[in-house]
Amino acid sequence: MHEQEPDIIYLHPTLSVHEGLHYGHCAGVIEVKPRTSQDPIKDGKLHQTIDARKTIVQIAKNAQSLLIDNMSCFVFVIGIYGHMARVYRFDRAGVIVSPSFDYKISPTILGQFFYQLVHPAAPATSGIVGADHAITPTRSDEKVVLLLTLVNVHKYTFNQAAAALNPSYRFDVKVGDDDDNRWTHCFSIGEPLSPASGLFVLLLFGPYSSRVKGMGTCMP
Repeated sequence: MHEQEPDIIYLHPTLSVHEGLHYGHCAGVIEVKPRTSQDPIKDGKLHQTIDARKTIVQIAKNAQSLLIDNMSCFVFVIGIYGHMARVYRFDRAGVIVSPSFDYKISPTILGQFFYQLVHPAAPATSGIVGADHAITPTRSDEKVVLLLTLVNVHKYTFNQAAAALNPSYRFDVKVGDDDDNRWTHCFSIGEPLSPASGLFVLLLFGPYSSRVKGMGTCMP
């Protein structure tokens, strides 16, 4: 995991990871505080205390890591405060916070949340609500085509090309006008670039993005 160490994580459905765990494996995070008084929200507003600010920053940093590593449109972080809980929904613009609820008295709330999380109304590639199904890690067969293209067309050495593909992503992009239902696949290689240091950032892909012959359109 990153320097930020969440209290509890839950993985994507069907995923089993025994080592090398990172936020890309996580469907969400739960941050736990032992006392109800440690809820950072009071009367719909953030407590004006140092501890409350630290708690909300911790939650937001977990959300930021989930957004970036999962290529998600939005993500969820659950805050547990004694026997009370809240659900935080983060996207790249801000956060929506649920009312607090007593999960001992109403245990079905969290059960319904987790069920709906993995049963999205609109099917998503990763199988959870908030996933961006237009951006996915490249499949092994796509990596082979990309590697050969980098070596044969762009004169990478084999080792350079192999290193550049870790990580790599596929973007499904619609081409033509609104009435044209054609799609093409674009690819990005190398570590994502994120020049902003704030909690909410837009991800810039690099160092190289292209379209590959045989997977949509020709590489420039």
